[in-house]
Amino acid sequence: LCFQWCSDLDQLFAECRRVLAPNGLFIFSSLGPDTLRELKAAYQSCDDSPHVHDFIDMHDVGDALIRAGFAAPVLQTDHITMSYQKLNQLFKDLRGIGATNKSPNRKRSISAKAVYKSVEQYYERLRSNELLPATYEVVYAHAFSPTGRDPVQDGSSVVSFPLSELKRR
Repeated sequence: LCFQWCSDLDQLFAECRRVLAPNGLFIFSSLGPDTLRELKAAYQSCDDSPHVHDFIDMHDVGDALIRAGFAAPVLQTDHITMSYQKLNQLFKDLRGIGATNKSPNRKRSISAKAVYKSVEQYYERLRSNELLPATYEVVYAHAFSPTGRDPVQDGSSVVSFPLSELKRR
């Protein structure tokens, strides 16, 4: 869970592929754009400035893996919702893990108390079972470093299967 803070996925994945042995497996997780969607909506109710980091979409991550020359990339997402008694507990958790907004067009100043109060009021409308939600979209990915015999993938191939196959466990 560190790649979401890297601004140049092409460079990052090219280096990962360079150091990975042929046919080596590259596995990682990251955060997707639905991460902290409640907090993002609360801030958007106040102003247009990005207050929450702009996480990269799973499809863009997959495209970057292919551009870096990885073979057979597979990505999937999972949504995990944390719950808090108070909004300031969410902020405390975010500060505790070192999470920051890395958007280049973010405000560089501390938000006014009025903005925080407005965000808090918006967030309170989301309270369910006496708890405030904070959703994290976790992106899981794996891909292989190709051997010299593997064809280069361009992302144009599509895998399909009949829906009736989904009934099997």
